[in-house]
Amino acid sequence: MTEERNTETRHVIEPGPCPPQGCPPPNEIVCIKTKKVYQECKQSEVFELKVYEWNPRTGSCNFSQELTPPEGATSVVSCRLAPMFRAFETCHENNLMPNGGVRHEGCNDYVNGGSCCEVRRGRIRFNLNEDIDIPVSLTFDTGQTVRGCVRIEAPFTKTVGMSRAGTHPMFECEVDLWVTRCLLCFIEENTGPPEVHCCINVVIAFKLYAEVQLLIPAYGFCTPPDCEEVLGECPPALDEWPPYPSQDVDDNGTVTIGGCVGCK
Repeated sequence: MTEERNTETRHVIEPGPCPPQGCPPPNEIVCIKTKKVYQECKQSEVFELKVYEWNPRTGSCNFSQELTPPEGATSVVSCRLAPMFRAFETCHENNLMPNGGVRHEGCNDYVNGGSCCEVRRGRIRFNLNEDIDIPVSLTFDTGQTVRGCVRIEAPFTKTVGMSRAGTHPMFECEVDLWVTRCLLCFIEENTGPPEVHCCINVVIAFKLYAEVQLLIPAYGFCTPPDCEEVLGECPPALDEWPPYPSQDVDDNGTVTIGGCVGCK
């Protein structure tokens, strides 16, 4: 009876929040190999960036042409952007750009390499070696809404202190970068044509981790639910089983006696 109850419990367990009465007890303790975060921290940065034109024909940013405010506009009423996320791993030979990375002697700096993070004694250094382009939508006081782009230009570096960095086995890092929102935009009056600048909020999270084996309570393997497919012109598939022809019907649909009648 107990075994049947445990089997029934396993069938109803699925990912999601626990019910009001609490989660059932685990069925087993398993050993998994995973990344364990030993230390982490985050910093918020505000980048004041110049706005460039958006090319609707190519669907991309035109960084050779600065965005000009609409005629009669004196201010930007609101600005919006789609949040963006990027993750960067430890600097290794396998995440360098095709042109290769060059190390400076004695400091482990990667120059012209891929964007990555370096674990040093007591700190983590993040190297951004590729531009990050961010589409923005601006509404001016004239009522016009204009699409444009801003760019976080490379190279960009950020170093944070982390006491356990570089001590065994903490030699791996990960940096998560979120472009969260456009705080405000304004028209900058210069001697030349007016420019539009935006203040973009960016959150950078630094993680110091090591690959370890952990014992964790578990409920067994995950069973994925059936996918929801978009219906097309054809009717839904029939879940017929077994897919074999009946022994009493031949290929022409004629009913036969079956068995081994006619065998010699």
